[in-house]
Amino acid sequence: MPFSEKIRQIPFLRLLLPFTAGIIFQLYFPVRENALYPCFAVCFILLIGTFLYKKLSRNYMYRWVYGVILFVFLFILGAGIIQLRNNRSNYTDFIDGECLAIANLVESPQDKPRSVKSILQMKSIRVGKKWVKTRGKVLVYFQMDSIAKMLKTGDQIVFQGSLQTIQYSQNPGEFNYRRYMAFHGVYGQLYLPTTNWRKIDQNKGNVILLGSRKLRSHFLNTYRDLGLEGDEFAVAGALTLGFRDNLGEELKEAYTTSGAMHILAVSGLHVGIIYFLIFHLFHFVAKFRYGRVIRAMITFVCLWSFAFLTGLSPSVMRAATMFSFVIIGKSLHRTVNIYNILAASAFFLLLINPYLIMKIGFQLSYSAVTGIVYFQPKMYRLYRNRYWIVDKIWGLITVSVGAQLGTFPLIIFYFNQFPNYFLLTNILVIPFATIIIYLGVMVLLFSWIPWMATVASFLFIQTIKGLNASIHFIESLPYSLSTGISNTILETVIIYFIIFCLALFLIEKKRISFIAALSLCMIFIGLNLFKNFQSESQKMMAVYNVKGMSTLNFIDGRKSVLIGDFNLKSSREGVLYYVNKYWNLLGIRKKEFYGLDQLTNIGSKGNSLPDTMNNLYVHRNFIQYYEKRIYVLNNHSLQNYSTGVKINIDYLIYGNNAGIPLETIFYLFSVKQVIIDSSNSYWDNKRVKEECSIKNIPCYSVMESGAFVTNL
Repeated sequence: MPFSEKIRQIPFLRLLLPFTAGIIFQLYFPVRENALYPCFAVCFILLIGTFLYKKLSRNYMYRWVYGVILFVFLFILGAGIIQLRNNRSNYTDFIDGECLAIANLVESPQDKPRSVKSILQMKSIRVGKKWVKTRGKVLVYFQMDSIAKMLKTGDQIVFQGSLQTIQYSQNPGEFNYRRYMAFHGVYGQLYLPTTNWRKIDQNKGNVILLGSRKLRSHFLNTYRDLGLEGDEFAVAGALTLGFRDNLGEELKEAYTTSGAMHILAVSGLHVGIIYFLIFHLFHFVAKFRYGRVIRAMITFVCLWSFAFLTGLSPSVMRAATMFSFVIIGKSLHRTVNIYNILAASAFFLLLINPYLIMKIGFQLSYSAVTGIVYFQPKMYRLYRNRYWIVDKIWGLITVSVGAQLGTFPLIIFYFNQFPNYFLLTNILVIPFATIIIYLGVMVLLFSWIPWMATVASFLFIQTIKGLNASIHFIESLPYSLSTGISNTILETVIIYFIIFCLALFLIEKKRISFIAALSLCMIFIGLNLFKNFQSESQKMMAVYNVKGMSTLNFIDGRKSVLIGDFNLKSSREGVLYYVNKYWNLLGIRKKEFYGLDQLTNIGSKGNSLPDTMNNLYVHRNFIQYYEKRIYVLNNHSLQNYSTGVKINIDYLIYGNNAGIPLETIFYLFSVKQVIIDSSNSYWDNKRVKEECSIKNIPCYSVMESGAFVTNL
């Protein structure tokens, strides 16, 4: 069948593409509503007019006109939905800073080292002498105490606090947490001491969500009562109930390194396992009258019951929605085009919440399923084996490869890493996950029958132990994870087009597809050569925004020197969290770390740092990088310092609440620009800015404006 004919069989894909394009365009290049809505009205009238003309005249010569207008209409519809959601009133329209408010807890509280973290759904705020109903969510940190630890989802509190914008370091290449939370309807954050809030009610909010969370908590307690603890309890809760709060960092790292993290996020794989179990278990029902409809209803109820059981998380609801479309298609005796089902479910979900398009989980879910649906059958047909076990292993391999072909460009783009043993991992973990889900259902169903619960829970625990042992084994293998890989958005899109063109060539044998793939490969190679050239010739200086720390970075080609007031053993990993992605983008290969306290010991006569950069010189707190002169000011840097000549300084790095009046500094140095790093307090930051303003000296606050980066 020609490719064009296949596309005609996926009508929802033709609707989804312009609709999605409109959403993305409005997110990055917002158009004001006074321009958007008139265009929407005109387009709607033209759409109706061309549709009626096409029906009445039966003239198909100009049917492309209707298609173009429909494309534009859907594009504007996508943009318009984003605009409508942005125009919805929330608490930020009434308050800025201190407020008195009533809100409900909508997320299970999580214990942090010094606080209890949760999300509040604002219900009403005090404006003047009256209460005003409002909406929107707040990220809240309660002071750690016994009262805060007892909070539950659905509790209603009254509080007084100062709302702040969500903290986002604004370092280059760093994940934009503020924008991410805004997509979830969370527009601010606050810290609440014990004296500033009190619980006034409980079981408030969405009744369905509350019921779901309560049922999940009940089943988690059932697991505890049956003897699950530690890593086994954490994996059982994550894999069967979608509860991931108990996963430790080491366990997460093991699953991430081995490429098995996806099984701990209840999503399409888990819903698919439930779907196939129910669908085949009630296969006999289809033989009766109305059997297809009855089986569809049973499967539908079971899928959404599982979604309810797992807390109605967005990933499960996406998967349940997709399989619901499949169920409806099969019950209507229709030949189900899976691509059309995928496009229809995505269109439906984006219509409800257009911000889903920006969620990594949403993108990975649909990429993985599309990769499996498209590639798996074609690869599976390449080899057939009469032995059942070999055939099943080959089937798992083709599923794994199909999923990776669909997702690896996104994995590299977002996480800058790739699990090298993903084939081995999926061959092991998918059977384990299937058995664990089935055993988990048995444990919960028969928990009221002691001897059956004992047997089922024993098998359940041993299977989870086997899964964890397999994961740790794969993690321990040499070269289990490739890190430091970096692609831009453009390169990611090109990789997807290369995969698409090659697949098209292998299926339809058209030379043009191979030529297109080859051309795209050349473009990709050219972009990487250009990136490499830039990496080799780059000369940069950066002051990063790492809370409570001074971090000064010098980059020369692929070499990097990071100087900071950190303990090399305890804090280096914390700093790398902020800078690693940026270094990957810049192609950094050699990295050196020095503490600020080492500056006085390095090159007392002004030598270059050992084995690193020939053009970086240090003398106590003086640094010269190429032609730029930098002075790092802290509490002790000016002790016993005196000179009869003013020294020209390009950048003065003010850190560690030095407390030295700028009058003294400007007497000693002629400063072109002051940079206040993030190791200073709010008040010191404010004071230095004011003093610089009086002296008309440019001042840059890393705490307020994000990392300072200059290209030399």
